[in-house]
Amino acid sequence: MTLKRHRDEEGPNASVRRVQSTNIVRQRLRRRALISAIVSVAIATTTIPARAQVERPPPALAAPGDTASLAPGAEYRIGGPLGWLERWLFGARYRALWADTLRVPVLDLRTLGGGLRPAGADTLSAATQLRLTDSANAEYIFRLTNPRLRPMLPRSLRTEEMVGPLQDLVSGLHPGAPYVAAPLARAVGIDEPPPMMTVLPDDSALGNYRATFGGRLGSLRPDPARDAGDAITTDTLVARMAAGGTPPVDERAFLLSRLFDVYVGQTHVAPGAQRWRALGMPPRWTPVPLGNDLAFARFDGLVARLARVAMPILTVFDGRY
Repeated sequence: MTLKRHRDEEGPNASVRRVQSTNIVRQRLRRRALISAIVSVAIATTTIPARAQVERPPPALAAPGDTASLAPGAEYRIGGPLGWLERWLFGARYRALWADTLRVPVLDLRTLGGGLRPAGADTLSAATQLRLTDSANAEYIFRLTNPRLRPMLPRSLRTEEMVGPLQDLVSGLHPGAPYVAAPLARAVGIDEPPPMMTVLPDDSALGNYRATFGGRLGSLRPDPARDAGDAITTDTLVARMAAGGTPPVDERAFLLSRLFDVYVGQTHVAPGAQRWRALGMPPRWTPVPLGNDLAFARFDGLVARLARVAMPILTVFDGRY
């Protein structure tokens, strides 16, 4: 009786509403199944482009002092009939800029500063930065615009299927970021030396570093800590502060540096990469500018959006940033 009375109270439209609710559920399930199918097909169809991205472009062969014509990263270009699907998966990012052709001067190692010679590579987990010294022992830093990320993976994972998507993350970096962000940093009081876009010559003068850096596009700038022989790492600074008797940190300069990183969308800086130098009277430990190669980072696309849950550094610098 109670069940019958409840059904009577629902009215004649109750069954219609139940049917409509069931149809909505079915439509949602079909939509999810369709999306899953599209993702599966997309992953399958982008396997070949991902493998192609592993291939490193040949070095520029122009002579020192000449001008080389090259694209910073033509391997990140997306096109063809399924280009829209790849952009949906892996994002548009800065692919158009990476594939554009530039005319860049080739550095003459034998004339700048009385002659430059390699002094070592700061590789961390991948060879990205070469240190050079001139005849007066002044130091310069050359950073690759398009570094190879294969060495970041364990050897057991350096397969084409793994390396391709990892290397494709470089397309989310702005190839002109150092040259745009440096004057902005100087405008707010950060002593950021201006970088120069250049190509290192494919020259025997590079020695053991020729295979990695010869004929490659990058930015060259004076080392900001070149006049501070006491520049130290963050770990050393922390140890000295714990022991006591060391100058304090310039909190304003450190805050300014980190806020500027937020302003230009600079992704997370590893603490081990930061260096400090004592400046002023009384002296205070001031952060040495690291460069802005990671400014304006834009990691859009479905894959990056899903990975952002575990890797929040995959930010998207855009009009809503």
